[in-house]
Parts: sequence; C-alpha cells; structure tokens
Amino acid sequence: MKNIFGTAEEILNYNINGFHEYVLDEPVHLCFASANLCALMGASQDELLSETEDLYLRWLHPADRELYSDFIHELQQGERALKAQYRIIKKDGAVIYVEDSMTSRRLEDGRLAGYSVLTDITGLKNENDNLRFLNETIPCGFLKYTCEKQPRITYINNQMLKILRFPEIKEGELDYLELCKENIFLMIPMEERRKFTLYLNRVYTHGVPMAGEMPVLRCDGTRAYVFGWVTKCINEQGREEFQSVCMDITKRHYVKRANEARRYIKALSDVYDKIFEYDFSTNTVKCLYAQDYSMFKWIKNIPMQMEEATEKWIAANVAEEEKASVAEFFRAFCQKRLKETSSMPPQIEYRALSSKGDVKLYRGIFLKMDDSISLYCCR
Repeated sequence: MKNIFGTAEEILNYNINGFHEYVLDEPVHLCFASANLCALMGASQDELLSETEDLYLRWLHPADRELYSDFIHELQQGERALKAQYRIIKKDGAVIYVEDSMTSRRLEDGRLAGYSVLTDITGLKNENDNLRFLNETIPCGFLKYTCEKQPRITYINNQMLKILRFPEIKEGELDYLELCKENIFLMIPMEERRKFTLYLNRVYTHGVPMAGEMPVLRCDGTRAYVFGWVTKCINEQGREEFQSVCMDITKRHYVKRANEARRYIKALSDVYDKIFEYDFSTNTVKCLYAQDYSMFKWIKNIPMQMEEATEKWIAANVAEEEKASVAEFFRAFCQKRLKETSSMPPQIEYRALSSKGDVKLYRGIFLKMDDSISLYCCR
C-alpha cells in the first residue's frame, strides 16, 4: 500500500505543531527544530540549534524564563510527560502564548532526550484575559451558553454568581450551580420562560442582538431583575453559542414599582374603598389601602401567602351562599386561569361583611400593573 502521508521525518517536520527535540543532559539544547516550529517563531534553524547552549531560551519572554527553566529541570529528573504555558517573542517582536507538551525518554546510549510539541494558544489566552477583565472591572454579569433547545451554560462570571446569590457549596449539599449550568431555564421564572425562548429564537434566526429587562431566580428563592443583551457568536471551537451581558437593576425596579404603585393608589383611592396588591413574583398579597383598616390590619402592608390569605378573608367575610363562587373566582385568578377580555379586566360582584358588621354588595376588579403585579380594587 502506498504511503500517502509522507515519511516520519516529513510528518515531524511539517505536520506536528511546533515539534522539536532536546538533549536534556547538560548542557541542555535543541538537537532538532522542525520547519513548523521555525514558521511559528519566525526563526531559522541556525537561530535555534546549538550543541553548547539552549538558544531556544533566548526567545522566551523574560518574565517566563524562570518558569521554563523549572519545567526543563523537572523533565531532567527522569522519564515523564509534562506541560507548561509560557510566552515567546517572535522575530518580528510579536508575543504569543504557547503550550509546551514534552515527554522525556532515556535512550539506549544513556542520554536523556525530550520530545516537544508546541501549540499556539494566544487566541484562547487573550479571550480568557478579556473575560477576566469583564469579571474583575465591570459590574456586569456575563454568561456564555449553548444554542441547544435546553441551553447549557459554559461560562458564568463572578458578578453573575453574586447577582444570583449562589452560595458556597458545603459537603453533602446540592450543587445548584451545576444544575443551572445544565439547564439555563432553571434560572428563569416559569412565566418568563416562553418569552425568553422566543428572544433566543429571534437572536439565533436573525443573528441580531436583543436587549431588554427580565426577572431571574436567585438561589435564596427571591428574584433579581436584570437589564441585558443576548447575542449569537462563534466560539473558539467554531461552534455557535449565545453570550449575555447583564446589569443588576433590582433596586431600581422596586423603586420604580413603588412609585408607580403610589400613583395608582392615589388615583384609585378616589374610586375604590380597598386596594390589595397581588404579587406573583413572591406569591403574596397585601392591603395597600382601605378607608377603614380595622378588618385588614393583619395584611396592611404585610405580604401574606396569596391563596391562604384570600381563603381566610373569604371564609370570614363573604356571604355564605356566595363563598363558593367567590372562592372559585380568586382561585382561578391565583392560578392564572382568568382571562382578560379585550374590553374589561376580570371583575366580580358579591355580598360581604363591611367594617360596621352589616352585609353589603361589593364590586371588585383586577387591574394589571405589570407581568407580576395586579391590584384588586373593590367598593
């Protein structure tokens, strides 16, 4: 069979990254420098080969020469395979990062030889430096994740870990971070996952970055709100991936929401006797306004579990014959089964006890503030 791959010398010379051979006995020196290595460094064989000194050392960045010397010293201790990363200054002055994979072997004549393959990792090193810069100097979360139907996180910086409040893992505890890395949707609230999927599909299909606000789930059960960008890139392996940069706007979100709520209440209190806030992000309800708070002291600006508090109020105040229908109305709302019509939001009419103890007819309506908050107003 004809050898289509060339001779062993040709393969070593041209086809293996930066291949070269050492004599590791003193004085350490290169005894073979491949054409591939010379092309990588911009050097000639005469500038690398010598029987009396290690000319290769001259090409190393001054700050990395001690690391390289320690690397060679370890290889001189016997047969082994080691790796090291260091910088080389090419003939044109450019600095490149390389990974040196060397195997030392004792020859039959007793000499110790080294066989080295040199890989240019400059692109990868520069990317890691850029990620480290983002990680250490910019107060933004940064994520890289796959373009699969269930995206997997391949990189997450420290700032994003802080935003999501990932704790240190103790022995025997569940590693929630690893779970989230396998499925990014675990960090997205259930009601936001469809919207997030649509964003990713648009970015992937059209190749255009998108920006917007959205909530994310923290490890402690609370929510953070972020403003971020999603873009599609090609990574160093040539694969498509999503990248996101996120800013924590949680404090701003709550301040803005509180201001909006005050404006709503000021306007609505002229029309309605009572106003309750139903918050789906925390699954709670609280009384924001009442002309007479005596019946609602227990939830006056105190968040209570949504369905439990509603059931307690219905049992104590709604007329007996209407409890079932009122309970079903609020249950459907809490379970998001109530649909707004094009003209009117969800509303109900029922009889219940007033603060004076008599039974009155009440009309209630749910007014949506945002994706998480609705106000129940009645009179």
